[in-house]
Amino acid sequence: MKKFVDNSIFNIVLSALKIEFNNIIGISSGYSLQWGVMRKRDNSTSKENNPPTCNFGEHLTLDGYDGDAQKLNDKDLIHQCLEKLPDILKMKKICKPHVYPAPDNHMKDPGGWSGFILVGESHISIHTFPKRGFLSADVYTCKNGLNTKLIIDYFKRSFGLQDVVTHLIKRGTSYPAQDIY
Repeated sequence: MKKFVDNSIFNIVLSALKIEFNNIIGISSGYSLQWGVMRKRDNSTSKENNPPTCNFGEHLTLDGYDGDAQKLNDKDLIHQCLEKLPDILKMKKICKPHVYPAPDNHMKDPGGWSGFILVGESHISIHTFPKRGFLSADVYTCKNGLNTKLIIDYFKRSFGLQDVVTHLIKRGTSYPAQDIY
């Protein structure tokens, strides 16, 4: 089988997924996953135990429906979107976009394309499913104040999406406002 991703890129993406999982668990239950161990967050009001915090960033998830199958199956278009969107959002690209074929898994996923770009502020990813007219995208940044309308319009226009469902997640809601070590 052809090797699509070198280990360093794979490890970066895997780390990003672990961070996302950690935040989902932490937000929903007051626990965090650190090195495979569940830890309860200290939610006491003591300033000694809890230094000042701020919001780390924002994560927009976008699910697009009834998209143009030809556009959703266009590797070059996906690459172009990943190349342009960071510039539009004034994010600093730290690598070139990567787009890979995602084969049919013979279950609910009929295959398509998966792509991502790492930015200094975090990452942007796009997963397309042309046979279903579906797109799933993430725009995650440590900046606050994402222009969600601009991002939604960009994806709708680029892929001919007729309907979108989005979620804006505040990330790192207990992020220390200063160094703690």
